[in-house]
Amino acid sequence: ITRIQDYLETCVVVERAACSGDKPPATQPLHNYAAMVKNTSKHCFLGFGSAGNTRRIIRMAEIAAGGAERFKARPTVTGFVCPSSPLSLVTECTDAVMACAEGGIGIAIIPMSLSGASSPATLGGVVVQHNAEVLSALILAQLVRRGTPCVYCGCSTIMDLRFGVSPVGVPEMALLSVAWAKLAQYYHLPDWVGACASDSKLPDAQQAYDFSLTAMPAALAGANIIYGLGAIESLLTFDYAAMISGAEQARRILRVLGGIEISDDSLALDLIHEIGPGGEYMTHPHTFQHMRGMSRSELFYRKNRESWLAATGGQDLAERAYAEAGRILAEHTPLPLPEGAENAIDQIIEDREMELNTAGRRAKGCKTGMRDEG
Repeated sequence: ITRIQDYLETCVVVERAACSGDKPPATQPLHNYAAMVKNTSKHCFLGFGSAGNTRRIIRMAEIAAGGAERFKARPTVTGFVCPSSPLSLVTECTDAVMACAEGGIGIAIIPMSLSGASSPATLGGVVVQHNAEVLSALILAQLVRRGTPCVYCGCSTIMDLRFGVSPVGVPEMALLSVAWAKLAQYYHLPDWVGACASDSKLPDAQQAYDFSLTAMPAALAGANIIYGLGAIESLLTFDYAAMISGAEQARRILRVLGGIEISDDSLALDLIHEIGPGGEYMTHPHTFQHMRGMSRSELFYRKNRESWLAATGGQDLAERAYAEAGRILAEHTPLPLPEGAENAIDQIIEDREMELNTAGRRAKGCKTGMRDEG
């Protein structure tokens, strides 16, 4: 997944889209980051889980950057911290905030409240509570190290109390993402908002509708980073086709955000007078000069039905997107790490797991000894 994100131009940063559930819970963040940093040179966002993991991930990032000084000049990782709604900063969160600040890296503060469950049922109340939760973590970070970079994030949605589920492809999530973007702009902070995701179980029409319903308002509101490419089943499942088709839709949205250029050249008044009524523009040099500035499709097919059948054999969008994901994985190679960095990163994880295993055996031995004495 990281390698595909490294390839996609619309993924300007990389976020963990899956977790290493086959690894020990205490060190999963280390394995997650190792998989990411070995497969991308882009800036990575992920949750570190603990202060100990934070310090080790910073060390891994320094190795990947070619040394502590190079990393300090351009940090390449940001830690997600998640206040617990309502209005709580648990120990795991505060420890991670302080460790990130002490280590010289930024934090991305991302409450994930559910309207009607862990936050008020009214969206205005969600905004008030969410803002307080973000600011609490931000203030803690500044108390530890003034100037610690902070990203204002939000991935809050509603709790559908009829079914006991938390849908993400809903109007409320779109509205809340707009709110986070606007609050971040008020505080002069970069922002990261949840959108693009779907409640569908497949990369189908519902997935596409959910994507555009949430992504477009966030983009129009000026959000810096919009999260959720490839996420289906209410963020429980990652789908390659959803990511590839979503990246294509993201390019189209970015084109809309670019607006219409207004200049002497773009207004083309002299050209309109030159061509006059009943003329044609297709063969004029002005058209050749500007044609490459028009939007292009890669995955979304624009040609007629006969061409589509000949080129794709009648495959639908999802099938073509899966094929494109396979092509990327087969052909794309990310920038390599410095020589020896991969082994050094693996050694950090191995040492930490040995340390935890030793501590666990000692704790077990102490308990056994007490029982024997009893």
